Order: sequence, then C-alpha cells, then structure tokens
Amino acid sequence: MDNRHLNFVAKKRTRFGKHYRSRGYAMLSALSASVIFIMLGSGMLETSRYVTVDAIRGGQKDAAIVAKDAAMAIALKEMNDMLPVKNINNNALPIGAMHLANSEQSLDYQVILDNNTGIYEVFATGESGPFSSQANALLALTGLYEYAIYVKGNITLDNSTTVLPYNMPSGAPKLDIATRSTNPDAISLYNSATVYGNLHVGVGGDPAVGIDRYSSVTITGEQSALEWDWIPPDVVVPTYLLQAASSGNIKNDKTVSTDGKWDYITLGNSEIVTVNGDVTLYVTGDISLGNSATFEYANKNSSLTLYVGGDIEFKNSGGANDNYKNARNFTILALPTCGEIRMNNSGKIYGTIYAPDAIFELDNSTEIHGAVVGKSYYQKNSSTLYYDASLRNTETDDIGAVFTPSYWSE
Repeated sequence: MDNRHLNFVAKKRTRFGKHYRSRGYAMLSALSASVIFIMLGSGMLETSRYVTVDAIRGGQKDAAIVAKDAAMAIALKEMNDMLPVKNINNNALPIGAMHLANSEQSLDYQVILDNNTGIYEVFATGESGPFSSQANALLALTGLYEYAIYVKGNITLDNSTTVLPYNMPSGAPKLDIATRSTNPDAISLYNSATVYGNLHVGVGGDPAVGIDRYSSVTITGEQSALEWDWIPPDVVVPTYLLQAASSGNIKNDKTVSTDGKWDYITLGNSEIVTVNGDVTLYVTGDISLGNSATFEYANKNSSLTLYVGGDIEFKNSGGANDNYKNARNFTILALPTCGEIRMNNSGKIYGTIYAPDAIFELDNSTEIHGAVVGKSYYQKNSSTLYYDASLRNTETDDIGAVFTPSYWSE
C-alpha cells in the first residue's frame, strides 16, 4: 500500500473542515461549468488568426485542463448513477473516451477498484493540440451525517448544553458542527456550553464575527470557516410509498411490521409504536407523541425510517428508545413541508434526523444520540447531543450516499 492510501482515511474524514485542502473540492465547484464549456467545443475555444502563437498555445493548454476536469466529472457522475439502484458492478466500472466535434479537444477516463484497499480511483485525461492534462483521484463514499449538527441558519447552544462524540475511533478527527451562514452570531454558545469538537461558519465567513461565546464556554477543537458549501438535497419519497393508499392514522399502541403510507401519527401519553422488522413509513401529515410515548423495537434487527411531510413533536420524556443504542435504527427524513421539530423536556432519541427546512428545538435535559441536519438548531439548558461517529462510515446502500473526490493528484 502506498502513502496516498495510508493518508486516505484521514483526508476523507477531515475534508469538511479547515484541514481539507485537496484539489478535488476546488475542482467540484467548477465541474458544472467545465462540462458546459467542454460540450460547446470550438465555439468557446476559437482564437483569432491574429493572436500570437503563445496565446494559441495558452488556450490549448487551458482547454486540455478543462477537458480533463470534464472527464473527471463524467466518471464521477457515472459512479453516482450506480448508487440509487445499488448496483455497483466492479467488473464494469466507468470507462470512456470522447473527441469533440469541430474541436481539438478529447478526453478519456477510467475508474478502477484497488482490491487491496477497497478504494475506487479515477484516472482522467484531457487533450487539446499538443497539450495533455492528467489527474487521478481517490473516491470517498460520504453520507448525510458527516457533521454532528449542520444547518443553513443559526445554531444556539444554551446554558450547560453539551455536544460530544461516541463510537469515535482512537485518533479520528474531532466532530464538526457547522452552519452555512456567514451572519454575525450565526453560532451562539451560552454560559458553560461545551463542544468537544470543531465549529464552522459558512464559506467566506469570519469565525470571530460568526461565533458568539459567553462565559465559561469550552470548545476543544478549531473555529473556522467552511472551505466548501454543502447544500443538503431535498428528501424524495420512494415512488411505491407516494402511490400507496393511505392506511389512515396511527394512534394508540400499535405494532408495525410492513412498509406503508399514513396520514398522521398521534400517540397519547405512554403509548408505544413497536417496530418489528425493517420498516419504512411515509407520514404525509404531523407526528405527535404524548408524554413518555415512544417508538420501540421488537428486536435488534428492527429499524424504522420515517418520511415525514408535517411537523414533529415529542412531548415530555417522549422519543425513540433503543435498548440496542444504535443510531441507525431510527431515521427521520423530513420533506420541505416539515417546518418544525421539537423535543420537550427530558425527551430522548437514538437516531438521525435529516430535515433541511425545519427548525429544531430541544427543550431542557433532552438527548439525541445520532446527528442532525436542519434549517436552524436551538439546544436548551442541560440538553445533550451525542454524535455517533460511526455514522461517518457510509455504505453504498445508505440513503444520501454519494462518491466525492478525496486525494487528488495531477
């Protein structure tokens, strides 16, 4: 194994914060433009007969670089096109070549699997006239929960709140909390709030302006601006659930063992929905759990994925209990029509919550064991978010999994 493979995992895990300075993500911001540019061919690359030879050669050299970036983009797209159908055939990985009509530009690309490391690598070449540009990149499979908390707006950690990791391997990078916002006080930490990790404001922001700290605040990691802007994609409900007939409302104690579509989930105090099996539900309206009402599991192989169109409330001591303490067993995927998710006092969830358009509010002494993506996030007094660092270990069949370039070499 060579050094680039030895360094790969560390680079993959730090690419969102200050540590990641790979050429790969600089390339990502220009890929769309590169593909458009390359497809237009000679129309964008014509040079006047009166320009100097040096200018022509400079244009050809730049065109070769553009062609190479386009080749990388095409290979990356073809790899990601395999993920939704969960059909990565390692014997038929992307490979191709193209010569653009009415142009000197050509490109080729190939993806290979290193059987020793299990890592996919892209080789891309672009040519124009006498010039050639090559690059290779290792592909990292990344998911929705690379951050403990990620929002587009404000993050508020109230008095004596805590964010800390668990399932964190020795030597792994610290957890990350981030907002896309560059506004003043986009992240506010009040008295005795503690973060065992890094804080990031939006791309181009100033952490000295964007992070507001009160007395006795503890931050064990860095405070910096993100180096690239991740826009969380909207949730898409599977077609079979969209087209299914509604089964009405879930209320009172109930066991669910099959996928289905429901209008609402409304549980009274101490009522329980028991999940038996690997179950996915689409709830078009609101979810409301009364005091001490919970989702629970019949066995360790059971899990629940909720696609939710309305708002969500867990009242006092309500939540998603998991005797097996597995954050992957409970997943909320909220549509843009979900505007608010609230956990009342002493609520507890083992799971992940992905709701890019929802306001999160965690009342006093609540707990989340997992990760959160939202519009804004407010964690009140003495509440705790335990980030499950094992969520960084993305699998090809995880919802939202995507290949991105990591190590990059030219």
